[in-house]
Amino acid sequence: MPAPEEPPPRSATEPPPRPPKSGFLDKAAYIAAPGTVAIALLYYFGNVYQHA
Repeated sequence: MPAPEEPPPRSATEPPPRPPKSGFLDKAAYIAAPGTVAIALLYYFGNVYQHA
C-alpha cells in the first residue's frame, strides 16, 4: 500500500490560503435563528399569560 502523498511545502512569501467565504445562507442563518427563538419565546409566554 503506497504512502499518501503530502502537499508540497509553501514558500515563506506565499500567503496562507483563504478560508471559504460564507454564503448567503450562512449569513441568513445568523439573522433567522435568533428571530425564531424570540418568536417562540413570545408565543410560549403569551400562552402562559392567557392560561394564568
